[in-house]
Amino acid sequence: MSTTPADAAACLALVGDGAVTWIDVQGLADLSLLKALGEGLGLHPLALEDVVSLGQRPKVEDYDTHLFVIARMPEPGETINTDQTSLFLRRDLVLTFQEHYGDCLDGVRERLRKGRG
Repeated sequence: MSTTPADAAACLALVGDGAVTWIDVQGLADLSLLKALGEGLGLHPLALEDVVSLGQRPKVEDYDTHLFVIARMPEPGETINTDQTSLFLRRDLVLTFQEHYGDCLDGVRERLRKGRG
């Protein structure tokens, strides 16, 4: 099932029903959304700072309750550019923050929407 929640509270209401929930945030301009999701999900504050600090090197950090990953996603075009994508992973949640909409995760989203895993 794919939904587009209106705010952080609606996103948080989707987590915790026993299924894995993927919350994908496109764009980093809404700092109140980032803060609300971070607080509601118990994410480490330093990791949240890294989400909005563009230009981070790829890394993986293991916190007690979640894994935090920063990756550089190639951006199609004539020049070689990358966008920063940040992921928070735990048993029941995948939370991604991306600089821009549209990326290499589109194929994954489509497979999940069609029930193909």
